[in-house]
Amino acid sequence: MSALEFAVRRAEDGIVELLSPRPGVVRDLPKEGHLLASGMGGGTLVVLGRRLELRVPSGVSGRVVSAVDRERALVPVSFGEVVLRVDPSGVTGEVQEGRAERAAEEGLVIRAPMGGRFYMRPSPDKPVFVEIGSVVETGATLGLLEVMKTFHRLHYRGEGLPARAVVRECLVGDGDDVERGQPVFRVEPA
Repeated sequence: MSALEFAVRRAEDGIVELLSPRPGVVRDLPKEGHLLASGMGGGTLVVLGRRLELRVPSGVSGRVVSAVDRERALVPVSFGEVVLRVDPSGVTGEVQEGRAERAAEEGLVIRAPMGGRFYMRPSPDKPVFVEIGSVVETGATLGLLEVMKTFHRLHYRGEGLPARAVVRECLVGDGDDVERGQPVFRVEPA
């Protein structure tokens, strides 16, 4: 499933409002009191039958104080409509603990450095750059990201990653659209 970030607006009362980035139908919204932090999922937006995970943008954290019409399973929303209201006061320590738990759950992941369409091979008639179980080293090409008809290599590198790793899982399909920061590969130290 592809992901989109909520748009953000700060209300005068200090509450952070998470807004729909596109018109569609929202579902699977978190309940009141649920802790949210940067990069976490905050529901699903269905646009023309396509499911998009709604992610909390960088710099936003807090507890959900209200959600758009939580009583209904599917709620139509327009562009820029408030989906969630989040209270950021007093949750810094909890957010740090939540990030540590999420990192432990995710393990080591390679994230997309930009949004685009992901390809596992240089062309349809060529083999994939890496296979599950392959050992990769810093700088190795894992795939391609197409952005506006330009191809960019997705390299194995990043903060906290070992110099050598084994590719354990590809988290997106060949030809899938990915968002900036979305996990693409899961690896473990070689």
